Amino acid sequence: MILVLKHIAIEGPGTLGAFLEKSGYRLKTLEMQQGDAIPDDLSCVEAVICLGGPMNVYEEDKFSFLKAEDVFLKTVLTSEVPFLGICLGSQLLAKAS
Repeated sequence: MILVLKHIAIEGPGTLGAFLEKSGYRLKTLEMQQGDAIPDDLSCVEAVICLGGPMNVYEEDKFSFLKAEDVFLKTVLTSEVPFLGICLGSQLLAKAS
């Protein structure tokens, strides 16, 4: 399963998601701004895709999910789970590194 971290309604996995699903992968999209819980266990996660959004990586007071996401991405990195960051997602990756 590929875990997709989505930050705003209009920024979904789109064409990339369709390609991955057509290639046989199962996607699970977490709506971060709506409070979806980040999994504690990465054993069933083959990869993580972190999408974009208009917020800044340091706006944790305004967007509380960014704190939990930072901790999660550090776990993803130390676990060596493949990661793709797009726009905000790449900035979050750099912050977590």
